[in-house]
Amino acid sequence: MRTNPVKYASDIPIMLLPQVEYSGERFFVQNLDMGFVIYEHHHHQFNLLLTPSYDQILFDRWNSGNFFVDTGNSFTGNGSDSGSEPLVPKGKGKGFSDNNDVSLHKRRMTALGGAEYNFSSEHVNWQLQWLHDVLNVHQGNEIRFLVSQDWQKNRSNLTTSVGMVWQDTNTLHYYYGLTKQETTIDNIYQPNDDISILLRLDWNYRLTEKWDLRLFTSYRRVGDQITKSPLVNDNKIITSFIGGVYHF
Repeated sequence: MRTNPVKYASDIPIMLLPQVEYSGERFFVQNLDMGFVIYEHHHHQFNLLLTPSYDQILFDRWNSGNFFVDTGNSFTGNGSDSGSEPLVPKGKGKGFSDNNDVSLHKRRMTALGGAEYNFSSEHVNWQLQWLHDVLNVHQGNEIRFLVSQDWQKNRSNLTTSVGMVWQDTNTLHYYYGLTKQETTIDNIYQPNDDISILLRLDWNYRLTEKWDLRLFTSYRRVGDQITKSPLVNDNKIITSFIGGVYHF
């Protein structure tokens, strides 16, 4: 499951997790990420990257991103056009407009494109991404940074990660802001740029040639600019999965 900090929205079940990986001489695919290697030498790698945005999955229960724990949404930008349903039942204001003809605008998915730098040593990996909304949904920018460390022993593999995500005003206003068309004048909200913190643990145990046992959990502490939004009632997002992994 994935907890949902958005008001009036239920937590998101995660039942089936496809995992798709392909790595060629230059082109690679990892779940919903696609990339092209520009330069690679020893421990260093520079890539062009196309990857999903993350935040829209909180507003669409059946978004394709909710079937992957490692990434956000489909990078195609052609997912469900239904967007989000109004988070407050019509006729019940609770700080939002109680006009039956007004509801929240659709928080749509988008694709983020940009540059990625990876540094890999024997056990520690560093990853830095600069990304921009290439579909002009919100014209926002993100910077993602992650440090991961691996431990391996016999059939068991443990990866721990810590990172951060910086998002600019355009991104946060699109997903967590409130305009005058959505609410009363007293509740209009426009967040500034902010940073969220990410902690992640991934444990994998090889049972047989085909089957693994996997435990995955992540904790995202969202920034104050998101927490202060009238759309949000929690400051964290927790994702957890435990189950079997079958290799085709």
